[in-house]
Amino acid sequence: MPLASVTLRDVIPKHQNVLVLEHNATVGHALSLLAAKHVLSAPLVIMPGLEDNLSGPEEADVPPPAPQLIGWVSVESILRAFLAHIEEKHGKLPRNMLLLMTHLEKEGPAFSEKLLITVAACDAATPRRPQQHQRRSAKKSSMPSQLGESFVPAGRPAAHRLAVFDGSGAITTLVSQLDVIRYLRHRPALLGDLASATVQQLGWAPAPAPGAAPDAAAAAAAAAAAAGGGGGNGGGNGGARPLVTVEASLPTLLAYERMARADVSGAPVVADPEAALAVGGGGGGGGGEMIANLSMSDLRWVLALLSDNRVHRVYVVAPGGGGGGGGLPRPLAVVTPTDILRLLAWGGQGAGAK
Repeated sequence: MPLASVTLRDVIPKHQNVLVLEHNATVGHALSLLAAKHVLSAPLVIMPGLEDNLSGPEEADVPPPAPQLIGWVSVESILRAFLAHIEEKHGKLPRNMLLLMTHLEKEGPAFSEKLLITVAACDAATPRRPQQHQRRSAKKSSMPSQLGESFVPAGRPAAHRLAVFDGSGAITTLVSQLDVIRYLRHRPALLGDLASATVQQLGWAPAPAPGAAPDAAAAAAAAAAAAGGGGGNGGGNGGARPLVTVEASLPTLLAYERMARADVSGAPVVADPEAALAVGGGGGGGGGEMIANLSMSDLRWVLALLSDNRVHRVYVVAPGGGGGGGGLPRPLAVVTPTDILRLLAWGGQGAGAK
């Protein structure tokens, strides 16, 4: 069965309890809701006002208006807005830890009380493409079409989650890039010959993976991550999820040690692609098997690592670069769900930010 025969309806998770964030919620409240749900983003909506719900007897059978989608809020967008807020008040982020902590302690409480609608980064994440607003027909679209139109549009930033609307305009479910990865992980036959193509053959090895020094402040590390680079040997893995609960002034390693659910497991493990993939998954949920070996790992294995470990990146190392006796492996690149979806939609030619 070709991938074109699969629709978004097949990928949509069942029994979802959709989290939406109201435009008049505070940043601090939004972060607490995201952390409680263990998600990185949620739709930003304007709830109907009291006057919208008042109706006369002749309108008794008219359903109340649905919340209006105006954008998306993510941990990343809030963090970027917070960093921009500090730089606007105090200039470029200082490298001096004590000075940075002073800025964070001074600006953090005030920023947490800001309304989401006033955070510029959240407004910048507002979906502007018509396809983003017209999800009523999304369940009927084929997967390649949906990937190219919405998740990874050519020349535009990628969307990491999509909202599906019903006929009244209410959001009924959300579909993430990782939902698609999870679906394909258990159906590699849909990928045809791509399933056996290696990371190197797919062209995912040349770009350097971003990195940060272990004693860098978490906020400074996050600010530098967008620029990429950094290099160095792999000593741990940092993502957006832990930034929901981490104090931005803590050094990177200390911050990740203090997370309630650790996303760093010390030296990254090079998973063995020749090991049998059990039904439960190759990674087993331990959080360590997050590196694909450059010469041996194929797309099927990368899908398994992303899906089974519920991570958003797989690091690529040179052959022999992560063995037992050679010290820490040096990541050459990182593969994300966005890379895979762009490959499926555009054959790797669609440009856009991850």
